[in-house]
Amino acid sequence: MAYNAPPLVTTGQLATASDYNTYVRDNIVAVHAGEIAIAGQAVGAFVSAASATQLTTTGQGDLKLLMEVFAS
Repeated sequence: MAYNAPPLVTTGQLATASDYNTYVRDNIVAVHAGEIAIAGQAVGAFVSAASATQLTTTGQGDLKLLMEVFAS
């Protein structure tokens, strides 16, 4: 089961059970099953936005440095 990007909806548009099942239930199942994953996942890695549509990970050492910069 793949992730389905939800469509743009307008005011007054009828929401159907099929829409709910496809864009809510099935997407939750797909995310939980690992359909959306980040390459190079590691224990303790920090996930951040690389752009408006892409995610990236930061290693533990980089994360510690990042936290020190923002803490000062």
